[in-house]
Amino acid sequence: MKTGNSSGFFAYHSNNLKKLAEKAGKVLKKAKGSNPLQKTTIVIQTPGMGRWFSLQMAEIEGVCANLDTVFPEKFLFTIGEEVLKIEGNNTFFEKENLSWLIYDLLGTDLVKRKEFKNLREYVLEKPVKKYQLSQIVADLFDQYTVYRPEMIEKWH
Repeated sequence: MKTGNSSGFFAYHSNNLKKLAEKAGKVLKKAKGSNPLQKTTIVIQTPGMGRWFSLQMAEIEGVCANLDTVFPEKFLFTIGEEVLKIEGNNTFFEKENLSWLIYDLLGTDLVKRKEFKNLREYVLEKPVKKYQLSQIVADLFDQYTVYRPEMIEKWH
């Protein structure tokens, strides 16, 4: 690994999170070199893991700053934008936007079809149920785009 302003993709694995945090602390310190203001991106699974990691880095280094913790889908989308030189901010498939699209779809004639009778009764009972269901479905689509992209491709 280079020292100074090096960058790259590092992947380490262990069943001991404390050891991984210690290794990450060493790698980050070496990668940042003399520039403590250099932004670093860490891919995490959950917001809780991101918070835990930040606390571990603060404990190891005394401070945790300029650390960007992102989920795998955002990381992959960002890399895709940089590699493919996509212009504009395509946020259509972000979970928050997708949930509102699904919310709107749950209010269309689509749910009036006879095969969606149970769904229609559920979402018409209370608007909050329609909102909650749209959040759950958007979350599932979000997970599928990262962990099961071949299934999403088949739906196309």
